Amino acid sequence: MRKQLLYLTNKQLTARMWHNGGLSDGQTFAQDAAGLQALSDYVMLDKHVPILLLIDVIEEDFQRDTLPHVIGSARQNLIDRRLQQLYRDTPFRHASFQGRQKTGRKDDLVMFNALTNAALLKPWLDTIIATQVPIEGIYSAALLSAQLFAKLGLGKEPVLLATHQSSGLRQNYFQDGHLRLSRLVQFAEQDPAAVAKLALDEINKTKLFLTNIRLLQRGEKLNVVVLDQAQTLTSLEQLIPGAETSDYRLIDVGQAQHLFGQKADAHEHAIDTLILAQLVKHKPKSHYKISGQSHAYLLWKTRLTLYALSAVALASGIVLGGLNTIDAIDAGWQLHQLRLDTAHNEQRYQAIVNNMPKTAIEPQQMQAAVNVVEMIQAHHSSPKALLNIISQALNHRPELTLDELTWEVAENSLVDPAAGEPPPAPVAEPGVAAPISAGLIGIPNQPIETVILKGQVLPFYKNYRAAIQSVNQLSSDLMRTKGIQVEVVRMPLDTRPTMPLFGQEGDPEENATANFELKIVWKI
Repeated sequence: MRKQLLYLTNKQLTARMWHNGGLSDGQTFAQDAAGLQALSDYVMLDKHVPILLLIDVIEEDFQRDTLPHVIGSARQNLIDRRLQQLYRDTPFRHASFQGRQKTGRKDDLVMFNALTNAALLKPWLDTIIATQVPIEGIYSAALLSAQLFAKLGLGKEPVLLATHQSSGLRQNYFQDGHLRLSRLVQFAEQDPAAVAKLALDEINKTKLFLTNIRLLQRGEKLNVVVLDQAQTLTSLEQLIPGAETSDYRLIDVGQAQHLFGQKADAHEHAIDTLILAQLVKHKPKSHYKISGQSHAYLLWKTRLTLYALSAVALASGIVLGGLNTIDAIDAGWQLHQLRLDTAHNEQRYQAIVNNMPKTAIEPQQMQAAVNVVEMIQAHHSSPKALLNIISQALNHRPELTLDELTWEVAENSLVDPAAGEPPPAPVAEPGVAAPISAGLIGIPNQPIETVILKGQVLPFYKNYRAAIQSVNQLSSDLMRTKGIQVEVVRMPLDTRPTMPLFGQEGDPEENATANFELKIVWKI
């Protein structure tokens, strides 16, 4: 993805374009009205390409302090309040967490830093905001040095990392793997020998300063890592004293580029390229807040999201379209194969029919005879089905005893009473025997089956209520089957008003019976 990279120093602003994993040559803009207008024209050439703004200036302050260990919004409120107290005159403030104290309350260790001279950045930032080109973030070169520190594997011993950039000599002091101090010194010398001498003098001053502020104990060994061009390092190596308080490690910028997986760059400010490439590849959250630019950035993010969704939708459509095309081709081939198989089978069938000997009976007549036999079997009457239903119902009523069972069938009418005439004969297809209606050839429709069931309730014990309830439940169980109607012909006790109640004096209780009779009709 393309990015516009702006590198701001105390002297100028340099613009470069990141594309296809590499940086273009830089274009420099002076700090005047003409330079601001030229920058506006430059960024508008690619107004949809977001900007990453890297600041590498002297006017940047760093202070580490402790805060009570809290979480959530309370922690953020504490940080915002402390930033306001320390840097009330600039909006470009930042705080980073650096662990916790190992003793006492174990408070949080926080590095506070800010761009103390906001007027240095404001004209450039206002010019970019006026163009509505999205700004992804504003970054501090000093804070980004932590990426170089980690990539070089410098450990947690006290290390002074010195890099020679276009802004000057940047010295970053790390302790326990965290940035504690950053210092930038400008000098105009370009001769490798002169640069080496100035760099060594500034390193010695920084060591003395670290000792005075007690970040470095007297006599404590300091590891000094210098990242610069090979010619400068050669001159510096000849000037390094053999003191026991410092260990120097000199790293050629070409070796660093190889270590970071970047192409070799022999440019005099190759370290600028190294830092900018690391920023693009490992872009952190913006160090400094971008005020007044949220609308353009939101539009850019929305545009990216829509592009991504469109790409996903297009890819999905292509994939689904391809799959559908393959399925359609496969279905067409299968249909063609089925047609060939059908034609082949029809040819074989016709050949077999033509080779068969002539018979006295036509095939259509034989098929009609088979249809008649199947129809007779289908309309055959048998008590098995109805008796099976009755048996299952009686199994749930063990108190009911079967004494007598009579099965009868009655034919259905061959003529529909509503129509007044037999149904019309089905129309046959050419060459196929016509379907035969059962009514037309005298075969009755499915008959109506009737069963007369007689029995009694045992044991009875003169409990007419229970006996009547058992008979009614049997009747209900039978009528759950579709087409069955049950008529109670006789109850153990006939309670109808038209029937007299009678008995014989002296009947013994043990001879009393509860007989019943049901008429069961099944219309299929």
